[in-house]
Amino acid sequence: MMTQTKGSRAASIIFFVLAGIAAIGGVLFYGFVSAMACAFGSLNGNCRSRMPWELQGEDLTFMVIIPGLIFIAFLTLGFLTRPR
Repeated sequence: MMTQTKGSRAASIIFFVLAGIAAIGGVLFYGFVSAMACAFGSLNGNCRSRMPWELQGEDLTFMVIIPGLIFIAFLTLGFLTRPR
């Protein structure tokens, strides 16, 4: 019984850490892709990054929804594996 509690506690901590890494990675990914879009898409240098709620189509899917689902999946696994 003690091993199961330690194992579930360790798994829960790992999933919460992965959720944090996924959240930070998602924000960095969004910033990187936005910067690259401005760098290669704007000839005059005047470029404004779009906010996540202004995105549509593939941009919304790849830059917001998929990273958000990865974060939510790890967060859910963290809550499901926590000791009771």
